Amino acid sequence: MITMMALILAGGRGERLRPLTDKIPKPLLPVKGKPLLEWQVELLKKYRINEIMICGHYMFDKIKEYFGTGARFGVNIKYIYEEVPLGTGGAMKNAESEINSTVVVIYGDIFTDINIKNLLTFHKSKKADATIVLHESDHPRDSDAVEINGNQRITRILGRGTEVKLTKSSIYVLEPAVFNYMKEKCSFEDDVLPVVIKSRNVFGYVTSETIMDIGTVQRYGAVK
Repeated sequence: MITMMALILAGGRGERLRPLTDKIPKPLLPVKGKPLLEWQVELLKKYRINEIMICGHYMFDKIKEYFGTGARFGVNIKYIYEEVPLGTGGAMKNAESEINSTVVVIYGDIFTDINIKNLLTFHKSKKADATIVLHESDHPRDSDAVEINGNQRITRILGRGTEVKLTKSSIYVLEPAVFNYMKEKCSFEDDVLPVVIKSRNVFGYVTSETIMDIGTVQRYGAVK
């Protein structure tokens, strides 16, 4: 298996989940008996991804206190702190100095059981610079719809407000070169992806596996 790293973006304030997130950061909200972030760490460990970086800002000390070095979970965790929120692309850029190989990126509000081995096999077979995990969303009008061709290459992000059900999740596989397109403070979705799609090999990995975000009270209630 490829020597792998993972990057978890866990810095969001979780405004749409207030008051639940007033005293606890969104990635530590309990899901089926344990923090959401713990499910992610265990999933990565299952696929032998032991080098994990967690990027964060809001109540970041609570996350660090819970996971520590990662030793009790069988992984090694590094923490990348944002003094001010940098946006999703900025958070990734902030971790760039730690990236030296293919990296799996997962946003900290995602509950999933995705088979990461199959995802990486797809990424490698396509010689992709970036792979975006795609699925049919049950809330397409507020998800980013995606257009792909017959070779599963992503041709464009259609954005929100459409009825197209094939949407992007917040799970990616990225090569280090993609980080060159990021700025100190930017949105990965709005500022980086459109440029990368036009200039690099970006593919969509379509799956029906469980991928649920807990970004709203309603969605959190459906997962927990």
